[in-house]
Amino acid sequence: MQTKYVYIMLSNTYSLQTRAIGLYTRAPYNHVSIALDGQLNEMYSFGRRRPEWPLPGGFVQEKQREGTFARFKDTLCAIYRLEVSQEEYARIKAAIAEFQREPDSYYFNLLGFAGLAAGLPVERRYAYFCSQFVSTVLAKGGVKLVGKPPGLVKPSDFSQCDKLTLIYEGRLADYEGAPTTA
Repeated sequence: MQTKYVYIMLSNTYSLQTRAIGLYTRAPYNHVSIALDGQLNEMYSFGRRRPEWPLPGGFVQEKQREGTFARFKDTLCAIYRLEVSQEEYARIKAAIAEFQREPDSYYFNLLGFAGLAAGLPVERRYAYFCSQFVSTVLAKGGVKLVGKPPGLVKPSDFSQCDKLTLIYEGRLADYEGAPTTA
């Protein structure tokens, strides 16, 4: 069985919003993204649609040196590699493609975000927050990393998964990409 990799990136832009969230979570990273390649060219999440405003939020393709991450140049991150089968990779890619077909139909799940803080999962068809999105995409791919419903998954939960291998930690702007094997 040939394996493939997907990448989970935890990040902290140190924006006003992430600092406020950090006061509550006490976690070093409060945003999570999923990438289909080690160069982070195909990286997706739920977040700011416009770098200068936190809302409206929704499904976004993120770029290492563009958009929100370009605006917040000192973004810190931890990048993890996840080994998956070719079939799991194809299903994960297909799950992301569902979002790509109608990106403007999706919006940030503010109600779900409040539910996460209260410990009550709020699942809504076209609404997600970042960790809910990543957890959902992985589940659709047949990969379960966190033993809770997507609506209760926090970005920090990913850092505790033994199936993930930390490959980089530091400034996102300094990341040069993972080796292109697989």
